[in-house]
Amino acid sequence: MPKIIEYKKVITQQNTYELREVEGTELCTIGDTTYFVIPGAVLPTGQASEIQSSIKATTLTDVLNDQIRAKSPHCQLINSRRCQRLIEAGYSADDQDYFIHLHIAMQIGSIPVNAKRTATLAAYIDAFKVAYLWAESQYSALGL
Repeated sequence: MPKIIEYKKVITQQNTYELREVEGTELCTIGDTTYFVIPGAVLPTGQASEIQSSIKATTLTDVLNDQIRAKSPHCQLINSRRCQRLIEAGYSADDQDYFIHLHIAMQIGSIPVNAKRTATLAAYIDAFKVAYLWAESQYSALGL
C-alpha cells in the first residue's frame, strides 16, 4: 500500500536538498512542506542531514487530500484523463452541467420524468461512474 510522507526541502545558494534515490513520486509542495508517495511504509534514510530529520509520515486529512489533489501535477493529469474518458464516451464538457441540472429537475419534479430522459441520464451516469472509478483507482495508487 502506498504511503504519503512529507519533508522540508532545503534550498541554499549552492545546493538543493531533497529526497535522493528514493523509490516513489513527489506529489507537490504546499507551503514549505513537500509531499512524496512511497510504495511501502518504511521512511527513507540516508538522506542529507539538512532534510533527514524533517522526513515523517503524513497524516492525510480530507483537507490535505483535497489540497494535494488540487496542487499535484500528477493529480491534475488524472483529472484531465478522467474528463477525456467522458469525451471519448461521447460527452462534452457542457454535458456534465446539463445532466446535473436534468437530474435535479427530475428529482424535484420541475420537469416530467419520461423513459427517454431517464435512459439518457442513466447512460451518462454509467459513463461518469466508469471514468470516476478509474480516476479514484489512480488516486489510490498515489496514496490519496
